[in-house]
Order: sequence, then structure tokens, then C-alpha cells
Amino acid sequence: MKSKTLKHLFAGALAATVLFQVMGKYGITTHAEMGADQQIAEEQTIDENGDDNTDDGTVTGNTDNSDTGNVTGAAEDDTNPDGDGNDLLTGDNADSNSDIADNNETDITENDITENEEAQNDGTDISNGTGDLEESLDDETKSLESGTDSSLEADANKEQNESDTKTITVYYMAGEGGSLADLPEGETYIEEVVTLESDASEDVVADDVVSDDAATDDTAEGEAATDDTEENEAATDDTEENDAATDNTEENDAATDDTASYEEVEIAGATAVSSDDYEFVNWTLEYDDTIVSSSETLTLSVSDLEALPEDTTEVTYLANFKLVDNSVAKYTPEVHMFLSGKELQAGEFDFEIYKTNESGDRIEGEDGYTATAQNDADGNVKFPTITYDTAGHYYYKIVQINGHKEGVTYDDTFYSLRVYVNNDSQDENKTVLNANGAYYKNTSASPITVRIYDYDEDPINEGHDLKFSNGGQNKYKAFNRYVGKQNGLYQSIVASSLGEDGYPYLNSDKTGSSESLSYLFNPTTNGVVSNDEDYYLYETDGKGTYSYSSDNFFPFGDKDYLFGLVTQTAFIIPEDGQAGGKDMTYTFSGDDDVWVYVDGKLVIDLGGIHDAYGASVNFNTGAIIYDNPASGAAPSNSYISNLSEVFTDGWKDGEIHDIKIFYFERGKYLSNFSSTFNFDLVANFNNLYVEEQKEVVPAKTTITGNKTLTGRDLAEGEFTFLLYETGEDFVISDDAAYLYTTTNKADGSFTFDEIEYKEEGTYYYVVKEQIPADATLNSDGTYTYNNVTYDTSVINVTVTVTKDSDYNLSASVTTSSDIKFTNTYVPPVVPEDPTPDPEDPTTTTTTTTTTTTTTTTDTTTDTTTTSETTSTSETQTVIGASPVPMVDDDPEVLGATRIAMTDEEEQVLGESRDYKTGDDFSLAKNLIVIIAAIASIGVIVVMTKKRRVH
Repeated sequence: MKSKTLKHLFAGALAATVLFQVMGKYGITTHAEMGADQQIAEEQTIDENGDDNTDDGTVTGNTDNSDTGNVTGAAEDDTNPDGDGNDLLTGDNADSNSDIADNNETDITENDITENEEAQNDGTDISNGTGDLEESLDDETKSLESGTDSSLEADANKEQNESDTKTITVYYMAGEGGSLADLPEGETYIEEVVTLESDASEDVVADDVVSDDAATDDTAEGEAATDDTEENEAATDDTEENDAATDNTEENDAATDDTASYEEVEIAGATAVSSDDYEFVNWTLEYDDTIVSSSETLTLSVSDLEALPEDTTEVTYLANFKLVDNSVAKYTPEVHMFLSGKELQAGEFDFEIYKTNESGDRIEGEDGYTATAQNDADGNVKFPTITYDTAGHYYYKIVQINGHKEGVTYDDTFYSLRVYVNNDSQDENKTVLNANGAYYKNTSASPITVRIYDYDEDPINEGHDLKFSNGGQNKYKAFNRYVGKQNGLYQSIVASSLGEDGYPYLNSDKTGSSESLSYLFNPTTNGVVSNDEDYYLYETDGKGTYSYSSDNFFPFGDKDYLFGLVTQTAFIIPEDGQAGGKDMTYTFSGDDDVWVYVDGKLVIDLGGIHDAYGASVNFNTGAIIYDNPASGAAPSNSYISNLSEVFTDGWKDGEIHDIKIFYFERGKYLSNFSSTFNFDLVANFNNLYVEEQKEVVPAKTTITGNKTLTGRDLAEGEFTFLLYETGEDFVISDDAAYLYTTTNKADGSFTFDEIEYKEEGTYYYVVKEQIPADATLNSDGTYTYNNVTYDTSVINVTVTVTKDSDYNLSASVTTSSDIKFTNTYVPPVVPEDPTPDPEDPTTTTTTTTTTTTTTTTDTTTDTTTTSETTSTSETQTVIGASPVPMVDDDPEVLGATRIAMTDEEEQVLGESRDYKTGDDFSLAKNLIVIIAAIASIGVIVVMTKKRRVH
């Protein structure tokens, strides 16, 4: 066996060897050999000494070997039957491959060179490759020379472009009576170098860049072309493109002639500073002692440059001042205005000032004075400057002109202005006059506006996110509930800036809503039961300090809870941050919400329904400090602690600023209020814009769901469902009452009563199935009642109500998942029906065969005939079922076989009964089966013994 196997293996190896020899002889290569041929073009050849061929100038690939006349193609491989690449080897390999070597020249010349001509044209043939390489190098040299020419032309263009850039040295100097704020110590002028570029020069530079890039690309193409003769020829043509690129010089030359305009530029400039007796007049631009232009601002314009000679390199900006006539005093009346309800536009409102006597009566004629002014976008109103040459007291009245703009309620307040003109106490000659003014609201009160609003709890809460209550309503969100005794604040309820309507709006990150609180200050809002637009509150000490304090603050009467208050005024923040020789400050303490805005920016946040807490802001240092007037333990402050955090460019500028203080008592019970400030007040008018009130069209929606019951049919009204209104957190408190209830229909659907919305906003609900009180709690958290296991899912529902321009409300409903509940019915365990089911797999069938022997005696022939009748019956028995009762009146004898009655003959009761016990037993049949089994066993034994013998 083994020898036959070895013979077979040897024959297979011999056949394979012969096959490879034939393949090698006729140029047939294997996949592996072709892989080697392909790799040789990318790898360096290594000779038998281990040296590569990089130093002898040969090119790898199908290189012609002049010493042997053979072409070394494939990589050297001892197993290569073709002999390619191994002809230079000595020993057995050389002898065994001598026949094949004789055919190499013919095979390779005719096949590898003729048929694979394209492969040899890749530059690896030394004879042809050298020529191609020389041409390629020549072309590359030409291309580089062309690129060099282009580069030189680009340098020339660059020089050309530089002629389009004008550089001017600007000197800033101060004339008599003034100086420059940025002037270094010991210097008399400030120097600045300004570079200007013409619009035309930019276009030229752009063209030059394109040309240079094109030349660079040509060089790259020349380098790439060294590997391909055809590409080299194409690269040679690129010289024409380079030549064409050099033609751009003429275009550049033409472009440099166009220097008609320069781009506008900004310059640093300098700031003029007046001395005590001088005031700044203007800046003049001078060249060779000639004034080219003058302006109150420092601006270098194109027209200024065009007025200068072409070779101008230096100019001078001179700050001019003039001597102030101290024999007269000047005063510029200013007021401030606010517009609540919408964004203020410049020039939207008109104001008038006129001269009066001490009693406030208007002075007409030559001794009178009248002027008008309009507001700017910031609400500042500046009248023309008034000049005084005589000391004394001068009285004026400032009013707003009612322009009857639609939707605007004008402030009909007037302000009395008293201007005090006195001799300067430090002027020995008493020739210097000073003028100072003071404003009084309606002749006597300070220029502070206070408005208060009384709220009715249910209407003011309906449809809004900020709630007024006793503070203990768990159904409301956290920012609407009492934080707890001495438990700090609830900051960030409102956004950090006022809305365009001038009112706070809720911070959506904290409350889930961005609703404006403007409705709380609108007299037409449902729930604003009364308001006072001109409430007298603050008292003054005559030294510039205004204050009010009460620990039982109920402006609408004792225990009249739930109200709001707004304090608003304009004031000047001096550059030293002081008023009356002290730091300018604002201080408040009390409960509940207090939000203080300066120039529309939130600076103090005492939000939440809380105990009395305090905070102060210092307009000199910028410090914002929180405190607790009761215990001294300051509440935690997560908001800003210095004005610099919101006024990054500073706030002490001597300009008019505004402050708005919003206060709410929305937690009932205690009410504390203490507010103090020392401002340099400015007269201010407060206008109110109320958008035209249109009739709101309510939105209506219904919330529906579906009920499924598995295990049996669903009955109408069988299950009950509850709808709760919640906060954004969808939490149902233990004592919460459901809003609506409903039951399912026969098809499983259920619908809650329709909900009507009269205010836009976001509303939150929870839907759940009612669990019977007597239900049993299962281990998995479900409940079972009357064999029904209930679905305990809780579905969150969000209704978003929006309003269009026509005041039509619309509602959209979103849910956390489908409003669908599935209950499961499991029937109780009861005895099953004894009637067998033929399709039921738990039923077994027993087949009984009955043989009846009938003997008939023929008396005429005196013969006896015996016949057998066989009948079969099937009995189905249910496993585990109760015994099947007998259908006959007489009980069946144990072991007897009941004879089936036939239609053909009647049998006398008892005649056909077989009294054998057990089933019928055929002895002959069973003996045959037993003998056959024994014979089979014997055959198996005999066969087994015979196998053992062999």
C-alpha cells in the first residue's frame, strides 16, 4: 500500500515538473513569476555580490546586459525555470538552464521587445532612454529659464506696484491754549506713518500673482515631463505660455498709470485737550503752511490727498483752540425719555422749553426764550445752549409735545428747570460766571417716576408662566414657589437684559419660557385691577439722597397682597463716580423679586419668593454686594459681582444713564421694601406704547388616546383615564386634583373634554389610567384587579399655543409617546369541558377491535354454520379529564367488549356479548412473530462468529 502511494506521488511530481518545463519553454509564466516581473520595474536590481546597480548608471527593469547578450528581466530567483535573470549564475543552475538560455535572445527580442514595446518606452532602455533623458533635461532647462524670466518680470511688476502705494508721515500738533492727550512727556508733536494704496494697484498685484503662479506651474510640468518624451514635447510648448505670461508686463505698465483714487483708511490720530481758559475749535490739515482742509473730527479723506502735490511725503494736523469769554456763563438743558412697550427710534418725540417767571408763568416777547429738540435713539434730549452774562436765577418749563402717535400714551408731566448763575468764588475780579441747573418734577417733586400695579391672583396667572400665589403651590414650578425660610434666592428667573419693549422677559434656560413680563404693566391686562402711574414714594434729604423704607409695605391697603412696582429715572454717572462728595450707590433690601437694570443690563438679581435679602451697587468701584439684613448671612450669589462684567468699556463717562428697578410681591404674607440712592438726577419723561388691543380668538384642542385589552373583548366604559395639568417637570403632587376624566368607548378610543386657551404660552399635562382602589400590587410594579393587569404608563403632553398677527391663537400638541394603554386579561383556572376535541393535541385515541362469532343451525339440513363479524371503534380520552360516564343503563362488565349494533340485524340483549376477559388474542399470529424474531437473532449471531473467524 505504501509503495503504491509513493509511486503515485512520484508520478504526480514528475508530471508537474514536465508541465513547468513545457510552460517555461514556450514562454508561459505563472502568476508568481509575473508578479516578480512587475516588481522589478519598481525595485533596484541586486547582483550576486549583493551590490545594487545605482552607481553604474544602469536603469532597472528589462536592462540589456552587454556582457552576456541576455536581457535580465525578472528578479533573480533560483526556482525560476525560465532562466531569466539567472544566466550570469554559475554551477548547476547555469548547466540546467543552458538550453533555455539559447532561446532567450530570440524569445525576448521577438516577444519582450516587439510585443512589449510600450513597456520598454518607459525610459528603461539605455540606448533610447539616454536620448530621451537628454531631451527631457534640455526641455527642463528651457522651462526653468522661462520660469526665471517670468520671476524677473514678477519682480519688475512688484516694483511697479510699489509705485502705486503712497506713504505719508502725519504730524499732530496742538495750537495755543491746548495740548494733546497722548503727547509723550517732553515732546511737542505725535508722529504717525500712514500707508495708502490705490484701488488700481490691488488689481495689478492680483494679476501678477496669477502670472507667477502660472510660471511656477510650468516649471512643475517641466519636471514631470522628464519621464515622458511626449510630455517633454508638450512641456516645450509651455514656453509659449511663459512668453505670453511676460506680456502681462505691458498690462501692468498700463495699470500703473491709473492712480486716480486711493482707498479710505483709518488713522490713530490724537485727542485735543483744552486748558481752563481755552476751548477746542477744530483740526486743520496743513501742507507747506497751507490749510488744505478743516474738520471737528480727525479724518483723512481721498479729497485731501488729491489736493496734495504728487510728491507729498509729510503733512501736519493742527489742533486749534480759542480763548473762552469767561464774562458769560453757558448752560445746556437736557432731559431724558423712556418708551415702554417697543423700541425707541431717534427723532420720534418732540420737546419744548420756554422761559417762565418764578411762579411758572410763560414770559413772552423779547425777554422770553423758546426752543425745541428731539430725542436720540438712546432717549437723550439736548436743547440749544443758553448764554448768561448776568448773575441771577432763571426759570424754565420743559414739556413734551403730544404728537398723537397711534398706541402711545404721552407723559404729560412737566419739569421746572432752575438755572443758578453766580460769580466764581475763586475769581478775585468777579468777572467769571458759572451756571448750574436743577430739575423738579411738576414744580416741586424730584424727577423720579414710580408706577405700581395691583394684581388679582387667578386672572393674572391664567396662561402665564410667572405665578402669584401664597408660595406653597406644589403644582407650580420651583421658581414660582417659596424657597424656604432663610434659604436664599432663586436667581436667573429673568434674562440678563431687557427686551426691546423695555421689560424683563423670562430666562428660558431656567424657566422653560421666554415670555415677556410686559403684560404685568399693561392696564388692559386681565388681572391688573388697578394701577397708579404717578405714585409718590421717595423722599429727599436735600443733599441728593433719595430713599424709602417700610417693613409692612402694602401700597394698595393693608394686607392687599400681590402687586408690582417700577422705579425709573435718568441720572448722570460722573467720571469720578461720585455724587455730593460720596460714591454714587444704589441699595435695596426686601422681598420678593427685585431686579435692577442699568442701561437695560441686569446688575442686581434678588429673584424668587424669599425672605428679605439685600444688595447694593457702587457706581464708583463697580462692586455689587449681597447681604442679609436679618442675620447678616449673605445669600449665595451666582450672578455678577462687579459692573465691569457687563460694562466692559466702562461706565463712568459723565453721560446720562437710566435705571429701572422692578419689584414684585407675589408670595403673600410679609412685604418688606427699602430703596436708597444718591444720583445726579436728570428730568425724564416716560411714554407708554400699547399695541392696539384686538379681540383674541381662542384656540381649542382635545387630547385623545386608545385602550387595548388582550385576553377578551373590551367593554365600553370599562376603564377610566385621568388628565392632570402640571408644570414643565410633569410631576403630579400627592394632593393634585385631575383636570378631566373620561372612559373608553367599545373600540378602545377615549377623548377628554375640549380645552380652550385664551393666552399664548406653553401648557403641560400628564395622562394616566386610573387604577382601582382594591387592585393588587404585583412584584413587577403592576396592578391586577378582577383578573385584569393594568398598564401603569404615564404619558407627558405639551400644548404650545401661539398667536398670529391677527390675534388668532393656535394650539399644537406633542407627547412623550403615543397615548396608548394596554391591559391584559387572564381567565381563572376552572375544570375543562369533558367533550373531547379532535383537534386538541392533549387528547389520546384508543382503537378497540371486536370480533363476534355467530353460530347458525340449519334444521333442515342439520348443519351448523359459523361466521365471524369484526367491528372497530375509536375512543378519545382527554388526559386528566374526568371518567366518561356509561351511556347504557346497565354497567359494563370489567374486561368485556361491547358489541356495536348494526342496522342489518337486531340482536337480543346479551346474545352478542363476548365474555372473554381482556382484548382479543390471536395465538397463531403472535407465534409467527416470535419465531421470526428468534430466527433473526440466530442469523445475526452466526454472522458475527464468521467474521471473528476470518
